[in-house]
Amino acid sequence: MPSPESTYFIDTSFHISYCITDEDHHSNARDIINQIRQLYANPVFITTNLVFAETINHIFCSQLIKSQHKRQQYSIDIGNDIITYNKIITVSPDMFIGAWKLFVERNQQGYPWSFVDCSSFVFIREIRRSKYKPDNYTIKKVLSFDAHFKSAQNEFHFEVNQI
Repeated sequence: MPSPESTYFIDTSFHISYCITDEDHHSNARDIINQIRQLYANPVFITTNLVFAETINHIFCSQLIKSQHKRQQYSIDIGNDIITYNKIITVSPDMFIGAWKLFVERNQQGYPWSFVDCSSFVFIREIRRSKYKPDNYTIKKVLSFDAHFKSAQNEFHFEVNQI
């Protein structure tokens, strides 16, 4: 079983920053991954099917990349990168409903959290509670440049970009 110290959840903003050289946090994302790989022989990078979809859709629809052909190719390349270097776990139906409830509740309270962010927060919490089978992952660390993750870290008990 991988240790919680060497297990990282990766959010859409980090995937995009890591893979797209024109992104503001590209160098920072690369440096963070290099530091993790120096610290741990076999770090585990986890993302969800919803984060994967959001990442690919963001790139595919990005107006920053003018050429449709380039957007398509970047989407494929980044999707292959995520599949190669991350464990993609499907959000369960219970987690999905929990994410929806969190999304509705928090947006009614004025928190502008996206549904995928809410699904990530619920996913991280539920992984810790039930020790997700069959691999018994515990997630304490998140790689993200999204301010919503910073605002949620205390409530959902994870650290953002702490190596």
